[in-house]
Amino acid sequence: MRGSIVKRKAKTGTALYYIVVPFEGRQKWLKVPGDQTKKNAEAYRAQVVAEISRGEFFELPQITLA
Repeated sequence: MRGSIVKRKAKTGTALYYIVVPFEGRQKWLKVPGDQTKKNAEAYRAQVVAEISRGEFFELPQITLA
């Protein structure tokens, strides 16, 4: 399985989990939604990696407002 789980601390001192996955030749950092537990982060990583391998994961393009 590709990707890793990174635990960081917020300014308030609480733990935040991020997953880092390779996407289109770059690292993509995604914040784990919901409960900030390692078990939830592992499940989310498996879901995102499966979506990337099936070609269903995409990033919304940034729209510039002028």
